[in-house]
Amino acid sequence: LSPKRWYILAAFSCLTFSNAWMWITWSPIVELCADKWNVSNGDVDALSSVYMYGYIPFAIPVLCAVNHYGLKWGLYFGAILNFVGSFVRCIGIHNYTWVYVGSLLCSFAQVFTLSMPPFIAGEWFGEHERAMATSIGV
Repeated sequence: LSPKRWYILAAFSCLTFSNAWMWITWSPIVELCADKWNVSNGDVDALSSVYMYGYIPFAIPVLCAVNHYGLKWGLYFGAILNFVGSFVRCIGIHNYTWVYVGSLLCSFAQVFTLSMPPFIAGEWFGEHERAMATSIGV
C-alpha cells in the first residue's frame, strides 16, 4: 500500500470540506443576504436547496462517467467545477443571479464528490482500512 494514499484522502477531504462550505455558506445569514440582494429569504435558501435538486438527476450519469473515465478524472472534474463555481460566486457576490449560478456549479461538483469515498477507499486502501478511509472521506 502506498503511503501516498493518506495525501489522496486528505486532499479529497479538503475538496469535500470546501464544497460543503459552498453549500451552507448563506444559511446563517439569510436575512442579511436577502436584504443585500433584494430577494426573499426563500431565494437565499434556494442557494443551498439547489444542491439537493442537482444530485437527484445527475448522480447515476456521473457515477457511470466515473466508472468509464476513472476516479482521477471524476475528482479533477469535481474540483474544477467547485473552483469555477466558487470563483463565480466570489466575483458576482453583489448580484444574486451570479451567486446562484456559482452555487449551481458547486452543486454539480458535489455530485462528483459525494459518492467518492467508497471508490477512494477501495482503490487506495487495504481491506482493513477501508471503513476508516470511507468515514474520513465522508
